Amino acid sequence: MLLHFKKLSLILLLVVGLASCTDDYSNPKVPFPAPENLKGEKLSATSIKLTWEDKSKGEEGFVVERSVLGTSEIVKTTLWANTSEWTDINVAAVTYKYKVYAFYKQRNSEAISIVYQHIPVSEPCNLTVTVNGTKVDLTWNAAAGVFDGYKLERKLNNGSYVLLKTLDKTQNSASDESPVAGSLTYRLYAYQGEYNSAFVDKTIAFNAPPQISIANLVTSWLQLTPNYTLTSDGGEPCTVGVCWSKSPNPTINDNKSEWHVKLSSGAKAFSVAKNLDAGATYYLRAFATNSNSTTYSDQVSGVLATEPQAINLTWTAMTTVNASLPDEVKAYQTSSTVNGRAFKAFYVIADMSSGKVELKTVMSSTAMKPSAHIAALTSETVYAMTNGGYFGYNGSVAVSYSLVVDRGQKLADNVGALTRGSYSYPLARGAFGVAQNQTPSVKWATGNFAYDIPSPNVEGETPQPSLSATFPAQSQNWNPYSAIGGAPVLLKDGKIAFDFTTTLSGKYMTNYELLQSDIFSTSIRPPRTVIGSTADNKIVLFVCDGRQGTYSDGATMLELAQIMKGIGCVNALNLDGGGSSAIIAGGTLLNKPSDGSERAVATVVSFVKKK
Repeated sequence: MLLHFKKLSLILLLVVGLASCTDDYSNPKVPFPAPENLKGEKLSATSIKLTWEDKSKGEEGFVVERSVLGTSEIVKTTLWANTSEWTDINVAAVTYKYKVYAFYKQRNSEAISIVYQHIPVSEPCNLTVTVNGTKVDLTWNAAAGVFDGYKLERKLNNGSYVLLKTLDKTQNSASDESPVAGSLTYRLYAYQGEYNSAFVDKTIAFNAPPQISIANLVTSWLQLTPNYTLTSDGGEPCTVGVCWSKSPNPTINDNKSEWHVKLSSGAKAFSVAKNLDAGATYYLRAFATNSNSTTYSDQVSGVLATEPQAINLTWTAMTTVNASLPDEVKAYQTSSTVNGRAFKAFYVIADMSSGKVELKTVMSSTAMKPSAHIAALTSETVYAMTNGGYFGYNGSVAVSYSLVVDRGQKLADNVGALTRGSYSYPLARGAFGVAQNQTPSVKWATGNFAYDIPSPNVEGETPQPSLSATFPAQSQNWNPYSAIGGAPVLLKDGKIAFDFTTTLSGKYMTNYELLQSDIFSTSIRPPRTVIGSTADNKIVLFVCDGRQGTYSDGATMLELAQIMKGIGCVNALNLDGGGSSAIIAGGTLLNKPSDGSERAVATVVSFVKKK
């Protein structure tokens, strides 16, 4: 019996709880909440939308009362329960008073009301906003109805709207002639007297025109190099560079060279104008481009400097050595002076056109003296040999840092990247190769890519992009039969391929192959090894001694290029030098290595009897 009583009590409690969830608004003691936050919004020239918040629960519906302000006539509209908006259509150009209240049976909530002045002017539509150089152009479709004109306002970023222009009602376009950099929002509406239509707006990002200045044009035989400063980026990073032509006021539609990363205000950089005609005057301007426009600096003009002339030394045929060589291979020596210093050098030149001589390279994981390399080539007839490219050690194993290709087999590659300071630079280094018919060529190469120009890296500057089939130029289909790598390229197509122009920070601008200062500088004179070719495709192996005072004081990098020109080379590549420099011909060591004897090296390059 007690159990049944407990069940009944629980059921009664549930019923009472459910009943209490619904307010009985017919009971005057139960508060009947009024709607809140009544607002009016013009939808068109003939309609007004009312919105409110429904704060009651269980109402039967809502009543909207409308009257023209100052009159007693009231128009009522009854709406369903849980309604929170209503549109009044076919309204006139008068001031209305609206009331809204909820009802339940015979009981009403308190009313909320607003007064709304209706101006029968529809807003303009289809607003378009376009950046046009240094201004912003706006167009729109005309508003309908009776109105006096338009008002155009502008807001910068998150600021407040400011009236920009009052326009005649016949206009459907306008321009902002003085925009400022940032996020610009334009708001347009029609007006009649003191009353405005609904507005339309559009937001755009506007960047002011950049500003760039040019100065300090550096002239060499290789290129014209202006420095420039991006004084203002206009609000976003800019593409910058230099453009040039033989006519004044060049543009980016003429020749141009872009800096490889975008720059911001205050940044300094340089670009080079290359492949210029000797003796011609060129006009140059720096340019800066952002999403708004391209602007130019003042122009400067310049003429290439005269390329350093060949150094023509007196070379003597080495009769005794040549007696052990075939007619296609000859050795020469000089004991001379270069710019007042003692100079001792040797070269061996081979005519490959008979088909009796070919270029052969060797790489060994055990470094050996060039004479030991010759001794190891028991199946070859070696006419001449020099040390090859750059190398190092992995433990006791010799590792080549330069390209080695021997009779169609790639044994090593040029390094594809080097770390200098805080940057790792992707790069291509020099390579000298021959086709199977022994026709020579010089490229900048690494991996599967070979180019006729280097990637223009400069130590201390942001690295250039990674090498690709199209950067720094179109990659060549270069598959040498035999090849040796080194750095830098001294001569390319008859011209000295570098200069000693410096950046603002003092780094050599055309040290594109990122050589250490003990190889690439204006004054360093170590022993040198070079491979080159003449205009008639003869191949030259060259060594000069250095670091030996009155015997031979070596050659600077520029003197080395001039000497190779004097021999008759049009292409030439510097190989490993210093204590590694050694040249052997006819079984005889010709030079006097600075270490006192031959140094063991990982790679060699040689003239051998063609098999």
